[in-house]
Amino acid sequence: GYYLQEAHDKGLSILYLADTGYAHLMGILGGGYYLHNISIPIYRNSKNPENNLRDIFLGYTLVFLSYSICGVLGYYGFSSLNLFPGRDGIIEQNCLNMFGVNDFSAMFVRLCTFCQ
Repeated sequence: GYYLQEAHDKGLSILYLADTGYAHLMGILGGGYYLHNISIPIYRNSKNPENNLRDIFLGYTLVFLSYSICGVLGYYGFSSLNLFPGRDGIIEQNCLNMFGVNDFSAMFVRLCTFCQ
C-alpha cells in the first residue's frame, strides 16, 4: 500500500519475506543441499584422511575467492557507463537484457542458456 509506494518513490529496494517468485529457487536450494550431503562420503574415503581439514579449508577459501572476484568484477563491469551509456549505472536483474538484440556475444550466451 502506502509504504510500498513511498519506498518506491525514494528509490529504496524492497525485500519480500514471502512471494510467489520463490518457487524457482527450490531446485537450486535442493541441489545445494544434496551436493553438501554427498561431500561427506568423498572426504570420508579420501586417500590421506589426515589432510581433510586442510583440504576443506582450502576448498571453501577458493570458492569464496572465486565468487568474490566474479561478483566484484561483474558489478563494476555491468555498472560501467562506458559500456552501457544511458543506464545511469543501474544493473538489470537479467544482465543479458542490457545488451542489444544484435549483439553477437549476448546472442551466443542466450543460445547456450537455451540449449542447456
